Amino acid sequence: MIGANRIAIRKRRTKIVATLGPASLMPGVIEQLVTAGVDVFRLNFSHGTHEMHAEAYAAVRAASAKAGLHVAVLADLCGPKIRVGRFADGPITLIEGTEVVVTVREVSGTATLIPSSITRCTSTWCRLPAVAR
Repeated sequence: MIGANRIAIRKRRTKIVATLGPASLMPGVIEQLVTAGVDVFRLNFSHGTHEMHAEAYAAVRAASAKAGLHVAVLADLCGPKIRVGRFADGPITLIEGTEVVVTVREVSGTATLIPSSITRCTSTWCRLPAVAR
């Protein structure tokens, strides 16, 4: 049974988002967080395995059902990663307005030539020339 103060909390406009991680992945902890008022659980797909995230999702769904509350799950997906190679003189500073070439050739990088280890054409990588400024 949900108490009157719990109903009042559920009507608030602010939402509580909790990121699940090693300290909070236990089903008992997730249940405590749900009853404490968490509205959304965030799964950070930059870390962990798909199996770990599937288990976390199932634990959130179980805790939500047990408490009789609606709880959302937010899948925070990794953005594109363009790994760069080594630079001849160490780190570089990109200067606005300067033309820079990103290449998959094995070269030492400079302020205007950036080596990359990209080996396949992802949708982000293929669009890069059109969207980069």
